[in-house]
Amino acid sequence: MSRSAARATPESQPADALGSAVLGVIGQAPRSRLRRRADPAAACDDLIRRAAGKSAMAAGALALPLGPIGWLTVLPELATVWRLQSALVADIAAVHGHPPPSPEQLLYCLFDHTGARIVRQLLVQTGERGLVQVASAQLLRMAAAKVGASIAKRVAGRSLARWLPLAGAAGMAAWAAWDTRQVGRTAQALYARPLIAD
Repeated sequence: MSRSAARATPESQPADALGSAVLGVIGQAPRSRLRRRADPAAACDDLIRRAAGKSAMAAGALALPLGPIGWLTVLPELATVWRLQSALVADIAAVHGHPPPSPEQLLYCLFDHTGARIVRQLLVQTGERGLVQVASAQLLRMAAAKVGASIAKRVAGRSLARWLPLAGAAGMAAWAAWDTRQVGRTAQALYARPLIAD
């Protein structure tokens, strides 16, 4: 048995899977078809509203299966919502005239509101500018692992929803809409100012 396999525990497996899913999402920055807008704030409000609706529908539909089968849809549900949120971040960057988001920017926008300290360290406020710290692949993996561990705890706390028909799906839909709005607001605040990379 390998040393890494010996260290793996049943508790760490969901966190590892979530961390890998986070890396998969931030490693594939979507490209937006949108162009810079004269009034990016109004465009962002519309983009956030539509993305929140799509996320709610996706999460609600994937949360419909009950019990053990429902647990099999947790990771696809989260990954689907994260991909919709990534597209939202790319659109918000585009309407502000920025290039597609970097992995660091995606990680920051998608997970800053979860309170993960390592995610906050990727962005430094420097006056009116945002200084985006360019992270090594190792730091990105470490940040994704910490985010995965944090999300695994929250998923375990919401496990009851997988046993409640309709009400559980409605709760997951509401959570996805709220989460997507937070992502949108973070991206809007980030891209509303000039960015520099370090």
